[in-house]
Amino acid sequence: MVGEEIQAISPLGYPLIHTFKTNGSFFLLDTSTSSALEIDNIAYQYLKNSNGNSSSPKQNNSINKFSQSEINSVKKEFNQLKNQGLFQYPKAQKPEPTPEQITSYRPYHFVLIVTQKCNLRCGYCYETKTTNPNHKINMPLETAYKAIDFLLSQSNRKKCGLTFFGGEPLINFSLIKKVVRYAKRKAQEVGKTFYFNITTNGTLLPSETIRFITREKFNLLVSFDGPEKINDHYRIFPNGKGSHQIILRNIKRLQAESDIHFSVRATLTRQCTSLMKLYHYFADEKIPKAYIQPVSSLQNHKTYPPFHLKKNDVHSLLKEYEKLAELILKKHKDKKAVVVNPFKDYLELIHESAVRHISCGVCRGMMAIGTDGLIYPCQRFVGMKNFTIGDFDQGIDVPKILHIFQKFHEARNSCKSCWAFNICAGGCMHDWAKEDGNFKKQDETRCTITKKLIELSIYLYARIMEKN
Repeated sequence: MVGEEIQAISPLGYPLIHTFKTNGSFFLLDTSTSSALEIDNIAYQYLKNSNGNSSSPKQNNSINKFSQSEINSVKKEFNQLKNQGLFQYPKAQKPEPTPEQITSYRPYHFVLIVTQKCNLRCGYCYETKTTNPNHKINMPLETAYKAIDFLLSQSNRKKCGLTFFGGEPLINFSLIKKVVRYAKRKAQEVGKTFYFNITTNGTLLPSETIRFITREKFNLLVSFDGPEKINDHYRIFPNGKGSHQIILRNIKRLQAESDIHFSVRATLTRQCTSLMKLYHYFADEKIPKAYIQPVSSLQNHKTYPPFHLKKNDVHSLLKEYEKLAELILKKHKDKKAVVVNPFKDYLELIHESAVRHISCGVCRGMMAIGTDGLIYPCQRFVGMKNFTIGDFDQGIDVPKILHIFQKFHEARNSCKSCWAFNICAGGCMHDWAKEDGNFKKQDETRCTITKKLIELSIYLYARIMEKN
C-alpha cells in the first residue's frame, strides 16, 4: 500500500487539506472539520497541480490529459463544498480548553494507585525506573476513603468511576474489597452509583479474586504481550523468570469461571513489531479484545533504551498496520469479530467529523490519586510533583490545571502545521511532559505512526461505508 500525499497550507501556516493516494485510490481530509472524502483521479490531479489550493490550479502535463469540461466540473464541486463550510480554516487557533471550561469541569472518575508495589520487573515500565522497589508503599485505607468522599462531593454525575491501578493493584486486594464496599454504600446515600475497573498484570488471579470482580461487575484489563518468547523478554519476575505461563493460565481460569468483560493490552517493542502475529495469537487464545500500543520512551534518557522503536522498526510496523487494515476489512465483510482494532477511535472521529483539542479526559473528568493522597492529571503523572493538581483538604487547584494546559498548548505550537493535529490533538499529554513541569517536543516516531493510523482509518472508513 504505497502512499503519496499533497497538502495545502493557509497563510497563517495551518493546513487546509491533506490529500493522499493509497492502494490505487485517492482521499482528501478537510483538516478544519475532520471531514474525509474519497475523490477521483481528476480531483486529485487538480489539487496536486495547484499545490492543494482548490481555487488556483496550474496547468501542466498531468492535468492536461483531462478535458476542460472535466476540470470545470471538479472546480464546481470544490466550490460547492466550500459553500458548505469545508476548506476554510479559522483565523487563529484558540487555546483549549478555555479557563471557563476548566472551571466548569467536575471529576467523575478517579484512578486510585492502591499500591506502588509490583511483583514483576518489566523492563520498559516507567514505574520500574522512577521508584526504588524497597521504598514502595500501599495506599492507606483512610486515603482511599477520602478519595471516595471527595469524588462523590465533587461529581455532578449520577454514575462515578473508580479504576484500581498500581504497581500491581491486586497486591493490595484486601484494600480493594473494602473500598468497593465503602464506595457502594456512600454512593447509595447520595443517590449515585459506581462502576469499577482494574488494570492488572494478570499474575494474581485466583478463583477468590475472580469471584469478587465478577460479582462487582469489574471491567478488567490485563497487561500481556502475547506469545511466550515475546512476553517474557520484558515482563519478568524479580528472579528473571518469565510471566507468560502464569498469565495465560489465569486468563484461561477467568474465561472458565467468569463472564465479565475483559481485554488485554500488549506493548510493542523492538522485540516484536508484528501486529499480525499478535493478532492471530490473541484470536487463537479466544481473547475477546486486545489493545496493542507502541512502547513509550522514558522521559530523561540520554540514549534510547533497548526497547525503543528505531527507524527500521517503525517502517516494519507501518506495513503491519496496512496488513491489519486489510484483515479488518475482510472480517467486516465476513461479519466476524475483530480482536485488535487500533483504528476504532479515529474511525469514530472521522464519522462524526469531530475536531478535538485534548485526546483524553486528562485533568478534567478523569484524575488520579497517588498513595500520598495528592491529585494528579492521570495515573501516568503520579509521582511527578510538579504536576500535582490538588489534594482532599485544599480541593482541586484550578489555576494549576489552567497553567498546565497553557504550557501544553504552547508546546504543541510545533503541531500547528500538521494536517493530523485536529484529530490526534497531539496525543498523550504525558508523552510530552518533563519532570520539571514543562513540556518537550513530541517524539517524531509517535507522530509518524499516528499519521499512518489516521490515513488508514480514512481508507477503512471509505471502504466500510461503501460496503454498507
